[in-house]
Amino acid sequence: GGESKAVEQLTRQLELAKAAATKYKGRADEAKQLKAKLQESERARQVETDRVQVLMQELRESNEEMSRMTAEHDSDLTRSLAAIKAAQEAALAVKQVSGPVDGDELLLLVRRRREEEGRKLGVADMWGEEDLGGARA
Repeated sequence: GGESKAVEQLTRQLELAKAAATKYKGRADEAKQLKAKLQESERARQVETDRVQVLMQELRESNEEMSRMTAEHDSDLTRSLAAIKAAQEAALAVKQVSGPVDGDELLLLVRRRREEEGRKLGVADMWGEEDLGGARA
């Protein structure tokens, strides 16, 4: 019986070794998949980084373009800013008027502010309107 016991033990060890090998192979495959996944996400991250850099470059270029255009159209910008300021001041004027303000009153206030701003800037017809006097058809 001693021999069969030794064979049994060897068989058992062989089975354990097989199981261990299978388990190891499984782990190795898992590790390979994980590595592939990491590389993939690293590639994706790189693509994303490249995309961000491209977008940033485009943003810089468009900012430069805007600066150029702003420089070229400085007077237009001044007029636009004056218009915005006039509108803001008209809004303030409306707040200071007690009671409700109707649309015509508001238009008149805005026009008056525009005229004042226009005169300050030496621009008679700041908004390309034929009639700044307020007479409407």
